[in-house]
Parts: sequence; C-alpha cells; structure tokens
Amino acid sequence: MRLRSVPIRAILLVGFVLVGCGRVESSDGLTAWIDAPVDGLTLPPGSLISIQGHAAGPEGVARIEIWVNGDLMIEQADPPTDGGLAHFDHILVLDRPGDWVIQLVPFGPDEAVGVSDDITLHVVAYTPTSTATPTSTATHTPVPATHTPTPTITPSVTPPPPDQEGPPAPAPISPSGNVTLGCVGQVDLVWGSVSDRSGISEYRVRVERQSGDGNWQGVSGSPWSGLSGTSLSVPVSCGWYYRWRVVAVDGLGNVGPVSSWATFAVTLT
Repeated sequence: MRLRSVPIRAILLVGFVLVGCGRVESSDGLTAWIDAPVDGLTLPPGSLISIQGHAAGPEGVARIEIWVNGDLMIEQADPPTDGGLAHFDHILVLDRPGDWVIQLVPFGPDEAVGVSDDITLHVVAYTPTSTATPTSTATHTPVPATHTPTPTITPSVTPPPPDQEGPPAPAPISPSGNVTLGCVGQVDLVWGSVSDRSGISEYRVRVERQSGDGNWQGVSGSPWSGLSGTSLSVPVSCGWYYRWRVVAVDGLGNVGPVSSWATFAVTLT
C-alpha cells in the first residue's frame, strides 16, 4: 500500500457508523463500495476521518485506489479479505473547507478496472452566533426574611487512596498496519489521547528503523518526551522500515503501559 502526501495534524477523530452503499456490479463482477463515512456528511475543517469499505470480484481483488478530488492519495495492494470480501480502513485529514470527493476504484489480478464508488463530504467552517442577554427593568422593594438557622452536621470524608497507577496505553493511529509511504523526508505520527484522574503530564514516543535485516535501531532523537499533544513530526529516510510506539505519563509521574508497535515503510522512490 502506498500513501501519498496527506497532512496529519487534526486532534479530533470523527467516528462514523458503518453504512453500506448500494453495489453496482461491472460486466465481470468486480465492484467496490464505501461503507463509511456517509455520503453528504458535513464536517468542520481539521476533521480526522476513517475511510472504510469493501471490494469483491470473481477473480479476487489485486489492489484498490482511493482518489481525493481527482488526485490519487492511497494505493493498497493485496487488501486483506474476510469471507471473500476485500476490506480496508484508511485515515484522511480534511484540512480545508470545501467539497471533498472521495472515490474508491478496484482492480482485478489482470489490472481490469471494476465499478468504482464515490462520496462527497462538505467541510464547512462554522461561525458562532451571539445571543443577546435580556435586561430586566422591574423594580421591587425587598422584604427582610426571618428564619431560624438550622445547625449543619458536616460528615467526615475519607480521602481516596493516592494515585499509583499510570494512564492507559495510547493507541497508535497513523501510520500503522505496515503501510508503505512514498519517498518523503518526514512523517507525522498520530496517536489517540488518554485520560487519568491525576491528569496527563506528557507523552513519550520511541521510533526505530531497520533496512530489512531485522536489526532494529533507534533513530536520531528517539525517544521523544515532554509531548503535550497527540502528534509528532519525525525525520525519515527513504528505503527503510520503521516502527514506533507511545506511552503516557500522568501528573504524579506514574508511567502507563507502552502501546503496541505500529509499523510502516518508506520506499526509495
């Protein structure tokens, strides 16, 4: 799978309900459809969406392509299958207002092009509206109230035990799943945020690489610490395999469990 240059800087991850689009079969039966997001959805700029779908054909599915506004953004060879259906799940950042036309195109083993499916998402910058506060002009004469105070009994409160547990492991979002990127000089790593009763003081990220010999080595600058957000831009070199993982630390210094490794590769071209 080859992921073209897509900026990843959103914090918001938008969840979508899996909705199957109607299938339209080609003459040889090779067809594809987008399950989520829903066609015609309106979202704010910076939304992080998950493009999910399926493809099927009598000879199988050799690869799928995802085009965005007429540009090829994602190409995945040999997508995983389940029950004869090839399926996929890719992340896309809607970083600017306007209409985003997303098209899914399937290819058979002989490079035959099947029936594609497309949706249109509307990215709109919302403008908050002000609400006027009514002004009261009524006047009244206050009447002093007479009451007898009731003594209040303050119950004793047992303080909670000190926090000695770290936050849960963050989930790597992108890039992951052995995705293959084109030859680029840097990659944005994105992970999910976590919470803790003592708050989150920082995230720490470790990145390693290897040339195909299985000998993983830490990249220059790794591990990164003191990260307050959920993304990090790291330098990469073409022709290497990479893996990365992340851990959270709470406000009391308790370190949580480390996430599983997320892997990707950077091609020579």
